Amino acid sequence: MQRPGCGVRVRSRDSVLLLDPPTGSVDWLWEFPALGAMSFMFLGLAASPSKRSSRPSKGQTLVAIAVACAGLLLLPPWLAARRVDRASSIWRADPSLAYRLLRQAARLNPVSEQPLVVQGTIAAERRQSAADGGKLPSRDRA
Repeated sequence: MQRPGCGVRVRSRDSVLLLDPPTGSVDWLWEFPALGAMSFMFLGLAASPSKRSSRPSKGQTLVAIAVACAGLLLLPPWLAARRVDRASSIWRADPSLAYRLLRQAARLNPVSEQPLVVQGTIAAERRQSAADGGKLPSRDRA
């Protein structure tokens, strides 16, 4: 017999048990992040209380803060990758703008080598020294 108010939790648990094994056994490389997110979503739904309060709990507030921090940490590398992609697509028409975008990308994500690689590629294609183009921060590995 089913308890009142827990039908959604039982259905979500059963759907995870039915959906995870068949889809996870098909594609080993790309399915794990999607299945993990889906599994955690259903796990949270199954573990949540059936009655909701009007105020968020302390745990919900901490989770929201953690998600916001993770988003802020991922934003600069994402913006840097967009600038590198844009510089790669426009360098023939406007090399100075491409070099400027690459400098911005190098400042946004200082651990990525991609702006330096694209700058060197543009300089090689234009048959000029990489130093003639936009000046990017040097990466001394000493």
